[in-house]
Amino acid sequence: MSAIEKILHPKPEASRRGTVLTYTDILFGFVIQEVFVRLAALNHFFTEAIFWHLVIAAVLVLGSWIGYRRSLNRSEYEIKFFNLPFFRFVVDQIMLVIYFRIAVLTSPSGSWGGTSKDLLTEGIVLLIATFVLYLLWDGLGIWMAVAKDKSSKPRYPIVRDGEKQSEPQRPNYRGALISISALAALITAFCAVNLGWLPGTPLGFAAIVGILLIYRFLKEVRTSLYP
Repeated sequence: MSAIEKILHPKPEASRRGTVLTYTDILFGFVIQEVFVRLAALNHFFTEAIFWHLVIAAVLVLGSWIGYRRSLNRSEYEIKFFNLPFFRFVVDQIMLVIYFRIAVLTSPSGSWGGTSKDLLTEGIVLLIATFVLYLLWDGLGIWMAVAKDKSSKPRYPIVRDGEKQSEPQRPNYRGALISISALAALITAFCAVNLGWLPGTPLGFAAIVGILLIYRFLKEVRTSLYP
């Protein structure tokens, strides 16, 4: 292997440190803080639309944090320039930027300058971007599972107790299908809002909460049945 190949395609190593996990946990904490600050301010400036938007933000961020922890517990590899775990890490960080944007759409006092329909529409757009990233993250995971080295052995096999095993990872096709389905549901909701079929009322916001909860439930079922 040439020097350039070693740099651009480094040898996978099982991670023995929790640095990445801890770092991402801290960033999740910043986002959750923003959501909770706004929920606490609802006594001073309360509208149903803002309340439901913050419910969406809380369900999204807390569900994503749990899903992130569950995913990393199944397989961990050192992040190096420019391996597949590195690109998954980059996707994670972009997701956190979007989570933060969703959390701060309303002011710290809990106010919002637009209509409830505007708030619902902008929230759905950010959720669509999030689920595109979920699908990309799932795709990178599938790539890791099927990747082979030059000897046709799994490049990223299962990791147990910090050691690489001989058996390959199971490609997470079901998880990708769940992400595609949720993305399709959000795109449908966006179209329904703009056509006036889904109003910017508690019912409209609750429909989005329902999509997020069903998505997380299906993801948990998949993880429990196919660990």
